[in-house]
Amino acid sequence: MVVLEKLAEHYDVSLEAMFLRLQRLAGWKCRLVIWHRTNDGRFLPDRAYRPFEKDWHWVYSSIPQAAWDGKKSLPAWTFVHFQDSRKYWFAQRIHFQAKRRANSLVSIWSKQPLVQPTKQQFPLLSAVEQ
Repeated sequence: MVVLEKLAEHYDVSLEAMFLRLQRLAGWKCRLVIWHRTNDGRFLPDRAYRPFEKDWHWVYSSIPQAAWDGKKSLPAWTFVHFQDSRKYWFAQRIHFQAKRRANSLVSIWSKQPLVQPTKQQFPLLSAVEQ
C-alpha cells in the first residue's frame, strides 16, 4: 500500500488510477477495494478495481475497524466471505493491507502474499524515494 501511495503521489494521480496502471504495466494480480462504513459500524464494499463479482465481507470485523481507527496495517492474511442467492456461504483466504482514507477504507487483496517490491522489480521506486 505504501508503494502504491508513493507512486500515486509522485505521478500526481489518484490511488485508483495508479493501481490500474500498475495492473496493466506490471501485471499486479491483486484487487483494490474501497469500503464505506455504515452507521452501525459495518464495512461494505463501495468500489472495486479488478472484477469484484461477489459481495465479499470481512469475516473478522476487527480488521477493518483497526485500520479505520488508524492502526498501521502490515501485510497480513484473513478470510472474506459472501452468501450466494441460494443462501450458501463461501469463504476465501486473502492477503491484504488496509488503511483509512478520509471517510473510506482502502484495501489491497491478493491470493498471494503481499511483499515489499524491490527496485529490480520496479525501477520507478528509485525515483520516487528521492
